Amino acid sequence: MSEVIFVGLVLTETSGTLPDYVRAVGPWGAACGTAVVTGLSDYVGSYVLRVASSQQKRGCVESGEFIQFLLLNGRVDDGSWADQVWISVRDTTTVQSLNLRSAVNLTDRWLGRVGTDGAASWVRWAGGSVPLAVALAELPLPMSAVYYLDPASGKFVEVMPSTPDVVLTAGDLFFVQFR
Repeated sequence: MSEVIFVGLVLTETSGTLPDYVRAVGPWGAACGTAVVTGLSDYVGSYVLRVASSQQKRGCVESGEFIQFLLLNGRVDDGSWADQVWISVRDTTTVQSLNLRSAVNLTDRWLGRVGTDGAASWVRWAGGSVPLAVALAELPLPMSAVYYLDPASGKFVEVMPSTPDVVLTAGDLFFVQFR
């Protein structure tokens, strides 16, 4: 994959603080690019973010892999995850428009937003280590499909609540199709 450039807005809730930076994170946690957020108002900022490919920086994205985004307050901040995740699909330099906002608590231990029934959502586990079935039982709507980012392979795999030997840890990412 060649370089990807993201341009867009960072949106905060009315009670939130506009982050200072946006960071692109590769599938194995590598920082693949950081951009300054330029404030347009108290709740809206803009950014232009260049994301390195795996050829440019080890651990960054290849075609077919995903990029996650952290919103940072200062350079040493651990950041908060953005709702959005982007899957790389091209082998040429592209410019993508992507507006970012912080993930919100869906439940006490899930981050993400759920729209109407039948919607698909990115959600992130924010609790401690628990079996998959325990964590999925906390989601607020019935699910028709669940895809889990396997940290060992860096790929999404379809799972069911009964899938054996899957223990979640904080930060695990899912793509969920709600009924």
